[in-house]
Amino acid sequence: MNGVLYIKGNMHTSDDVLVDKTVKVTGNIDSADTITSKIALKSKGTVSAIGGITSQESLNTNGVLNVDGAATIKGKANVALDLTVAGVINAEKGMTASDIIRGKENFVCEKSIIATDMLQSTGGIYTKGTINTDDRVVSKGDIHTDKMLTAKEAIVTPGNIFAEGTIKATQDVRAGTWVYGGGLSADKDGVVSKGLIHSQGDIKAEALIVGVKGVQTSADVVADNNLVAKKETRTETLQVNKDAKVMGGLQVTGEAVLGSAKIQGKLYVGDRAIGDIVSSMESDMAQMRSELSETKESLRRAMDMLEKMSA
Repeated sequence: MNGVLYIKGNMHTSDDVLVDKTVKVTGNIDSADTITSKIALKSKGTVSAIGGITSQESLNTNGVLNVDGAATIKGKANVALDLTVAGVINAEKGMTASDIIRGKENFVCEKSIIATDMLQSTGGIYTKGTINTDDRVVSKGDIHTDKMLTAKEAIVTPGNIFAEGTIKATQDVRAGTWVYGGGLSADKDGVVSKGLIHSQGDIKAEALIVGVKGVQTSADVVADNNLVAKKETRTETLQVNKDAKVMGGLQVTGEAVLGSAKIQGKLYVGDRAIGDIVSSMESDMAQMRSELSETKESLRRAMDMLEKMSA
């Protein structure tokens, strides 16, 4: 037929209808079976399906692909531009992107979120598990934890480490310059310093303060009890405000000025005791008095004899 075929009723054929060009329909095309196209299915309007839309190769659209329900993709989904989802994207195996994945709300993952370059969040990163990284964790702001911040090797920072509580380390706490703290406590190993320990206040020890080479101060050394030296105590001037007890010998190279002295033993001058010297002097004085008395008696008798001779 070279013209147009008009049919007011239904047209039924038991075999195929072959058309060399286009089948144009002003109404609907209703098929109880599958509509098959070898090249493509094009529509200027909307393609609606009560069931599913299945494609063996690809599903391409130049505009927007809207899915009111769930979109299940068993293979890969390649998106050249943005993929906007108003609901939740559920990926049972994983989600891989060569560029940035952005979300206005949360990214929830039951296992791991792996980023080969950078994992960035303006709100925060929350995980019930562990954050593992082969390289550094870099933060321009604070890193806050409600519990502990642990490191197997070390925690290194070019700035300061502040702690409102306690800084604990099973080995060393090292600082290139200063360690500041409201209090510094050390257990049985103590505090070891290769340099000067400077304190603007008092240094108090419940036990002993031991100096291997000595204890030096530009002010006074004050002791509430005894000041004990196992060898010598040297000072320019020794002043004792109350009593002084010397358990051994007392050697005075210069002059000794004493208000009064009570000697319980012997007092020596040179190799002789002063008591022995005094006793010897008393014995000599007694002998001298005896000799003077005898001399006086001899002189008296001589005078008596002279008087008798002159008479």
